[in-house]
Amino acid sequence: MKVKKYIAEDMQKAFSMIKEDLGKDAVILSSQRVRKRGLKGYFSKPVFEVIAAVDEDKSKTRFNDELNIKKLEFKINELQDLLISSSKNGDKSVSDHILVQKLKEEGISDKVIELIKNDVNFDDDELYVDKISDIMLGILGQPDLIKIETRPTTVLFIGPTGVGKTTTIAKLAANLVLKEKCRVALLTMDTYRIAAVEQLKKYGDILGIPTTVINSPLEYTSAIKELKDYDVVLIDTAGRNHKNEYQLDEIKSLLKISKMSKIYLVLSLTAKDRDLIDIVNRYDFIDDFTILFTKQDETASIGGIINICFSTGKKISYVTNGQRVPDDIMVFNPKQYVNALLRR
Repeated sequence: MKVKKYIAEDMQKAFSMIKEDLGKDAVILSSQRVRKRGLKGYFSKPVFEVIAAVDEDKSKTRFNDELNIKKLEFKINELQDLLISSSKNGDKSVSDHILVQKLKEEGISDKVIELIKNDVNFDDDELYVDKISDIMLGILGQPDLIKIETRPTTVLFIGPTGVGKTTTIAKLAANLVLKEKCRVALLTMDTYRIAAVEQLKKYGDILGIPTTVINSPLEYTSAIKELKDYDVVLIDTAGRNHKNEYQLDEIKSLLKISKMSKIYLVLSLTAKDRDLIDIVNRYDFIDDFTILFTKQDETASIGGIINICFSTGKKISYVTNGQRVPDDIMVFNPKQYVNALLRR
């Protein structure tokens, strides 16, 4: 007796393969629904694994009878699976259900998931994971980084209290000085916290770069003139309560008398999506700014990044993942981020 195993998308194809290979006298010994190997296989529809055998002594009538019985059994099984799938997931496939659960575990919002559902055909076994990746990359866009286009290139950092602006500025300054060999100066308006000024000055002393303190936006113009020979000036501001309009007035006053090369809104990934969106919207008086996320190492969910990009249309520049200066900061990599979400 000759025994062989066959993998096919449906039983009709399996029967054709068996008949062509073993002949019309072959008999089905067993069959089951399995998934292909690998990530795409994990999310794809099950396939049929069929074991068949041929014995030259079997009669044609017996083979046909057994074959017809198997066909009928699998038609009934397929109908039952279809009914069960429809009752649980509506018109969505099992693979859709599995992937949706994974995305929800990563903190992806219902709005982003709904967009994916509407634009992706989950029955496409080979391409739908790639299509989801393309949608996410479209939402994220490309990171907006510090580029030396004018001298000095002025980079303003704004955001709530406690998100780590001062430490983040120190990390960027160190990388600009040590890796890119830029002439960097530090300027701080955060005179509300003496410790913040001292902290920034300490980083400046270590890097051998100047730190200038100004007490109001009116002192900004003269301070920048003194730093005109530097490549980059990184500007620290005091943490602001985004719900307090009075506290935002200082930022508004500064932007009225100066044009910044780049503005980064520094936010913590440990905050709730709703609060982050509210903060971004409160800064809508600024024509153009990019988000810099801190404290990625302090959260188990990374879905908030794409949620904010989707809800606000803003792009991400850098992400910090620890307190070490200058190591714990990196350029945001959209492709790497999406692969982490999809576990590719």
